[in-house]
This record gives sequence, structure tokens and C-alpha cells, in this order.
Amino acid sequence: MEVEGQLLKINPTGEISTIEIKDDFNFEKHKIIQLKNKLIALDRSSGLVYEIVGDRVIRLDQSYDDKTHNLSLDFVHRDTLFRFGGYGYFKANRNLIYFDFPTRQWDLIKYKNFNSIPDIGSVFSHFIKDDKLYVIGYRSESGTYQNDFEIQPKGFVFDFNTREITETFDLNDDFSPPKCYVESIPGYVFLFYPVDRKLLILEKENLNLYTYVLNQEQSRIAHVDSHNYVIHDDMIYFKITDIFQNKRVLGMDIQQILDNMVPLDESLFDKPMDRYKWALFGCILIVVILQVCFKRVRNPSTPLTLEGGNLKYGKVKIELDPKTERLVELILEKKTVSNKELNDLFYKKGQNMIHINREKNNCVERINLLFEMKTKRQLILKKQSLYDKRMNVFQLNKKL
Repeated sequence: MEVEGQLLKINPTGEISTIEIKDDFNFEKHKIIQLKNKLIALDRSSGLVYEIVGDRVIRLDQSYDDKTHNLSLDFVHRDTLFRFGGYGYFKANRNLIYFDFPTRQWDLIKYKNFNSIPDIGSVFSHFIKDDKLYVIGYRSESGTYQNDFEIQPKGFVFDFNTREITETFDLNDDFSPPKCYVESIPGYVFLFYPVDRKLLILEKENLNLYTYVLNQEQSRIAHVDSHNYVIHDDMIYFKITDIFQNKRVLGMDIQQILDNMVPLDESLFDKPMDRYKWALFGCILIVVILQVCFKRVRNPSTPLTLEGGNLKYGKVKIELDPKTERLVELILEKKTVSNKELNDLFYKKGQNMIHINREKNNCVERINLLFEMKTKRQLILKKQSLYDKRMNVFQLNKKL
């Protein structure tokens, strides 16, 4: 970690000291990366590589200042320095390269399924698990205008062993790129959002998401370059500039955050498992529809109609009296009718309601008996109301 031409050194006891760099070197143009026992300064926009040895800066590479790696994803895996994507000269790329120390050259890694991802100008966050690189969100060309980049709520997985893109995925629609992130914490990725002092914590193993509210000092890390921090003994150290323009170093206790984080029900990802569930549901739905269609082909539906005082069901014809005709007509029209509605058809002024109800029931039983004799099915079913168990309703037999 550098502070205005000085390197900050943290010893095993946690004490912070400074190293004055004698060479005229612009640290703001470089990322400081720890690689095995080497302290590397990587040019942010080109392939220039330096090693910091004591108070001197020594150039290692034999490449050139090509300006094509702006905002590239730079990381270390298997003690190797990698770069992915980046932007320069109005063009982004999806190249994965690594620095070969014996030859002091950058070399290209050819990988399969490269067409499954676009040219990537910058990556919003990443982590490595089981020899796989997980890229979470990136910026790529929009396709509307040339050199016009926009946020893509997408991601992918690169397998270092097989050298291929093994999976692409969509992120939650509410995905917002973090201001900065720390991915080198064992088991977790910290995503920092400065606006509301929010820290999202992604568990690498099962992709669970947690949240934690940072205090005022801790939230200052959100304004720090993602490479300008040091992790030592469960602490994240980072530099800030206070209101008096003084540079100083703050520490953040990782374990304290993990002990107090709160699980979230939502996910950062549109999980593949969710897609499988929807696919399974779709398959089941298709099977059900096919079964219904097959049954209808084998047993085509028979129309149930009223014509000229007669109830017709296929070849069956039943002659109805006027009251029964009105009752059947109402049942056919509404499918479900209340007891009171049917009683109103038999209402006569001065008649007892018990007598009216009995007459209606007799009518229903009579048409059911006639219909069942000819079709072996009942026409009208009597059931309890779903809304009031004290009331009865009459329904057209759904099997018809």
C-alpha cells in the first residue's frame, strides 16, 4: 500500500512503518500486488511490470507501453499474475494473459467458449474457488453505438484446469456495482456501497448473501482503489485522506464483521437452480396439458344445451316442464347457484318457504334421476358454500 511515494509496511505484530522510495516513480499509475515473495507494481494501462526491492523500483518486463489494459481485471492465482479484459484505443477485449517471469513477457491463454462472453471493458467483482474464476458483473459495449459501454448484470465462470468458460449466468435485476470490493478474504467477498454505508458479504461456498452496516470510519474504504489495501491477521488496512488532507491508515476487523453480519433472503444471482425449477415446472405443465388433450381426443366433450324445452346431451334428449327448464337454464348459465336463487324460481305469494324449498329439491332430484338414468351421471350437485358453511349451493357437474 502506498502513500505519496512511500510504501506502508505491516510487520507480523501489526505495526505500520513506511519505506521511502528513492526512485522517481508514480505510484498512482500502478497497482501494488503481492506475488509470492515479490512486491509487484503493475502499470494500470499497459504491460509494464516493476518489482519493488527495498527502496528501489526495478523494471521486470520486456514489453511496451501499449495503453490497452485500462480497468482490466488483475489477479494472482497459482503464484501467477493474470490480466483479463480491459480497454484501450476505443476498444475492449476478452483476452486472458499472464506474465511469464522467465521470459519477462506477457503470454496469451487460449480458452474455449470465448464466444459466450462479450469484450469486457471492466469487471465489477470476482473471486476464485476450486480453480475457477467467478466474474460477477461487468461493463461491455451496449451494441447501440460503437465504443458505448454499459453495465451488464451478468457473470461467468472460467475453469483454469480445462481452460474454458463453463457457465454464464444472470444477476439479480437489482444488481448494482460496488464502489470497491475485497475478494481475498477466506470464504467471503466484501462488496462496499458508500451511499448508505452498506457492506454486502457474499459467501463463496454456497453463494449466500449477508449484510452489515459500516460505521463512519469503515465506510471510507469504499473510496479506496480495490488494490490499495492490505489484509493481515484478520484485519483489512487501507489508507484515507482526512478533512485536513492528511494521509492515514485505518483498520477494519474482519472477524467482528463476520460475527455480526445479517443473512439476506434475496440473492445476488438469478440462481441456475431457480431456472431448473422453472424448467421442471414447465415440463410438468406440458405433460398435464398433453394428458388433457389426449383425454379429449379419446373422449371428446359432449355439448349440454337447452332447445325448445328439451335438455340435450349428445344423443340424449329430456323433455322439461317450464319450472324445471328455468332451473336448468339458470344452472347452465351460472354454473354455481345459491339455494335462495333457485327457491326464487318457485316462489308464490303466501306460500310457506319450507314448502317452496321442498318443491325446489324435488325438482332437482327429478331432473337428476332422469338424467342419470340415461347418462349414468348426475346433472346437478349440491355442496356447502366455500364462504359460509351454513349455506348450500347447487353446481353443474363439472365432469359434464
